[in-house]
Parts: sequence; structure tokens; C-alpha cells
Amino acid sequence: MITKGGDLMLFVGGKSIAYATNHTLSISADTKETSTKDSGGLWQTSEVGMLSWSCSSENLIGDPMAGIGFDELFEYMRARKPITGVFALEGDSANFEEGKLGAAPTTGWTAKANDGYTG
Repeated sequence: MITKGGDLMLFVGGKSIAYATNHTLSISADTKETSTKDSGGLWQTSEVGMLSWSCSSENLIGDPMAGIGFDELFEYMRARKPITGVFALEGDSANFEEGKLGAAPTTGWTAKANDGYTG
């Protein structure tokens, strides 16, 4: 199944970041060296260690009802309040293949349940 990158959205506190124009999702894995004298001595061996992901989103700021706005995110940062982000499709789509709908609902988009990445 193919998902267009433009169909993914970033949600904070259960609501979308308003008027997203661009998104980036990065997934990485650290490796740990496992070389020993018994591994032949010529080649380094390794295994996958910790996994991580990060997401960024570029947005236009508009009506705060359409999503989380700059002022709210800035207050979270000033208060050193952690946030949970979800990188997923919006929940108002009837199914995964449908992608985004037209205009944003007046209460803002919400994430599709059990979809995407959360952190």
C-alpha cells in the first residue's frame, strides 16, 4: 500500500498542527559493535541497538481552532511541558486509501486511531 507524503499530518495534543505545508519523518537505528576474537579478526560485526524517529512540520499559522497554533506551542516550550506528537493520516477519512478530505473541520483535524508514529 502506498501513502503519499502529503497525506500525512503532525498532531500535537490530539489536534493537527495548523495548515501544514511540508513534513519530514526520519527513522534511524543505532548499531553496536559485536566484534570478538571469534568473529575472524578481519571484519567488524555489529547488531541493531536503539531505534529512534523524529518528525518536523512546516506550517502556516491561521485560525487556532483549525489546529495547534504558534502561541500554544511556544507556551508549551516556555513551561518545559512535554508534548506527544503523532505523524499519521487524519481520522476523518473513511479509509486509509482515501487520503485527506477537502476543507478542515471547524474543530480541527484529529489523528486516525491506531495509525502512524507516536512519540
